Amino acid sequence: MAPAVVALGFLVVPSAAAALLAPSLAADAMKGPSSSSPSDIVEFKGDLYFAATGSLGSELYRYDGSKVRLVKDILPGYKSSDPDFMTVLGNHLYFRADTEATGDEIWRTDGTTTSLFADINPGEEDSSPNDLVTVGGRLYFEAESAGTGSELYSTDGTSASLTGDLNPGTDSSFPSDLIAFDGEIYYQARTPALGIELYRSDGGTPELVYEIEPGGSSGDPENFAVMGGFLYFNGDNSASGEELWRSDGTTTAIVADILPGANGSSPNDLVASDNQLFFEADDGTTGFEPWKTDGVTTAIVEDIDPGADGSYPDELTALPGDRIAFTADDGTNGYEPWINDGSTSIRWDVEPGEDSSDPGFFFESGGVVYFRARKSLLGQELWAIENGGLKLVKEILPGSDGSSPRDFIATSLGVFFTADDGTRGRELWQLAVPDEMVTVRFGKTLRFKQGRPSTLKITCPVAEASGPCSGSFTLSTARKVKAGGRKIRMVLQRGTFSAAAGKSASVKVRLNRTERRLLRKNPAARKLVLKIKVSDRAGNTRNINGAVKAQVTG
Repeated sequence: MAPAVVALGFLVVPSAAAALLAPSLAADAMKGPSSSSPSDIVEFKGDLYFAATGSLGSELYRYDGSKVRLVKDILPGYKSSDPDFMTVLGNHLYFRADTEATGDEIWRTDGTTTSLFADINPGEEDSSPNDLVTVGGRLYFEAESAGTGSELYSTDGTSASLTGDLNPGTDSSFPSDLIAFDGEIYYQARTPALGIELYRSDGGTPELVYEIEPGGSSGDPENFAVMGGFLYFNGDNSASGEELWRSDGTTTAIVADILPGANGSSPNDLVASDNQLFFEADDGTTGFEPWKTDGVTTAIVEDIDPGADGSYPDELTALPGDRIAFTADDGTNGYEPWINDGSTSIRWDVEPGEDSSDPGFFFESGGVVYFRARKSLLGQELWAIENGGLKLVKEILPGSDGSSPRDFIATSLGVFFTADDGTRGRELWQLAVPDEMVTVRFGKTLRFKQGRPSTLKITCPVAEASGPCSGSFTLSTARKVKAGGRKIRMVLQRGTFSAAAGKSASVKVRLNRTERRLLRKNPAARKLVLKIKVSDRAGNTRNINGAVKAQVTG
């Protein structure tokens, strides 16, 4: 399907390392058609940790590249502890979990021992920790206690403590939108005197960074993004309305008054690329469109839907090289994927016509931009823009329902995501270099003792990414041998086999009296050949021939 070029020139997508990765099932944590629904996936000590649902409810699991294992049944039985907000600090993985004894509190694991770390609101009541973020060797989070309300807490891994009761007493300051910047934690919080403004902490008493709207009204800083030594955000005051602001921790100021006056341009979805910050905004003339700034020059990226209606860009995702992927509606083709390299925008029409493909979850790997999109008769599946072309990566769930891939994460083990193939429910999948080969190994010697069969082992290697290996085999004499007054190539065994990656299929080979006598008396007959026709789940097939030696005793 040809892309629609919206501006002159052409988009340059790095292609030297471009290679389309192929999806395959990584692990079926909940066997059968039920979903384990992995969520909050994070890499820790070379493994993937996540919440998954099984017979024990939603609990903490890990995947080591081959198997999924339960880390701990935090709330024993079928009830769920619902671990989430997985965040790594030092040698521990911290997360929120719920038990009947403590409510929602902070837990941690080192991969071996898993335990409650801090019961901030003692007893059954929750502290409901949120927004776990690490910076400067500390973990910060918002939590609530009966004595202080909702305030900012932190820990260096020894114990958790209140950074300061910003709104003293039981009233809450409601810290939120926590972000690491310049070795400290920045966030918005509320006080009666100042309203909602920008604060920071290094683990000590919170400090007001800047009062965006003087007095008791709120400056409402939100949508934080870090670029080039500055923290960018949406700020609101009575003079300029909602506009783009930034702070270096010392000086805080408006970046651009895109819509002059009190209404404001309402910048949103701030994402930082290499040297450009992208966002959506409304200048009062073009409607909501994609914008960009390098901190000095702020300009519209493209008026995708000409006029005042706006294309309402969404799912803004920064790509290497000051590029951006997003979804937008040009007024004719519905919401489709777009890529902009800073000057040129290209639309990729997954669903032709006015219907939308509603793309999302954009990410890049090896010069290829991947995303989820919906197409008639396919449902939501994984797509890619590779070397200037739009491609369906794989129809994981054949038919119109779609596998709805999501939760993509790049790790040292590879790129992982969750999807539902219609057979195993929503499980953990991975993207890897396409498996273009299948092979098996087998034993080179068969030992026959009187009255006993020998065992032929056909092994599917651990490296077989698309196991199981399965197929058929024939075991026969390598040459024609004299039997029954004539020379024939004697077939000793035929059959089928199937073996998971790293496992062996064991086949019993039995000899009748004639075959035993022949092999015992004729050395040439003890030279066998094994012919295997093997395939894997990726559709790779191969014919393998190999020599096998028979030893007959008794």
